Amino acid sequence: MTQTTSSLHNPDQFSQDSNVCELAYQDCVVKSGILPELFPVNIEPASGLPVYDLLFRDTDPTTNSSSGSAQAKRNFAKCEGAIGFIVNGRFRQLAGPPIAHNTKEKKGFGKITEPRKYYQPYGKPLEIFFPRVTVAVWEAIAAKAGFSMPEFPAVGLKGEALGFWEWVEVTNCPVVLTEGEKKALALISRGYAAIGLPGINTGYRVTERGEFVKLADGTEYQRATARELHEALQNFDTPGREITILFDYREGDYSQSQEFKAASTTAKLVKSAIAKIAILPGPDKGVDDFVVAGGNVDAVIGAASQNISEDWQLKKWQRFRGFSPDIKINSKYFDAPAPESGKVTAIRSGYG
Repeated sequence: MTQTTSSLHNPDQFSQDSNVCELAYQDCVVKSGILPELFPVNIEPASGLPVYDLLFRDTDPTTNSSSGSAQAKRNFAKCEGAIGFIVNGRFRQLAGPPIAHNTKEKKGFGKITEPRKYYQPYGKPLEIFFPRVTVAVWEAIAAKAGFSMPEFPAVGLKGEALGFWEWVEVTNCPVVLTEGEKKALALISRGYAAIGLPGINTGYRVTERGEFVKLADGTEYQRATARELHEALQNFDTPGREITILFDYREGDYSQSQEFKAASTTAKLVKSAIAKIAILPGPDKGVDDFVVAGGNVDAVIGAASQNISEDWQLKKWQRFRGFSPDIKINSKYFDAPAPESGKVTAIRSGYG
């Protein structure tokens, strides 16, 4: 009887496991619009030991008796109350005392400290995320792209359809690049072969650097002089394929945002495929927020532009078309009287 009882779940542990699963499910499926069938094949709800094993097990020292060091015990204590999920080799914390904090500069507030959201194992590189799909999701993606798929695809132990990304490569299926795992899963849930970058600048590698530049705050960096598309993306840079980059929405002049600059840099490194940049209309920040709020992602991706710099400048110019100018000239030199204070002087370039 004792042996049977000890093999049962501890009621408190069962309650904790249920809470971890529910929080992860709510964050991914309910809040980010990920299909429920994609949740178990991509997301691992985690708390305590699995979190420690991922983040610290390989780097924490042990004593000669193989017992945990003081550092290991401190790190495990941090993970014990952390609740979230593991995806693509990193941990997303949703609840519990923060394992660590980030300090950053915020305009008007100085340095602020915020709980870190994502945790990466120390010393391991950030990995580009290629979501796992089910057979039904594969069928939806193939139908949207107008391609046929294998009649009897192999299925893994968790229900994932094997060979999907190899199929995307050989068929020239269009792909969408976005930032983060949840956004990629939200897009793939809607019939797009979406790839998740762990950061907006991780779609490419710097291959050469030049002189050092010192910023006003005293920090220095070495200027990048040459870049190339990330090696994990190079197999998708094939003639005729469309690669659409869809990053977060930002208020104000989007052409000056970090998202637009990173997308433009990545797009310019695409040599053979047709690179496009899609822009969310706002106010929802990410594409997962956008689709959950009822946004039409098909329209956003359909409106993506290949010549984004030229098109963006044209759209900015078109905003002035509702005005009738007092003075309109077309000459090399500005010979007309200077405009009054408070008036708009608009100069249109022949190169757009």
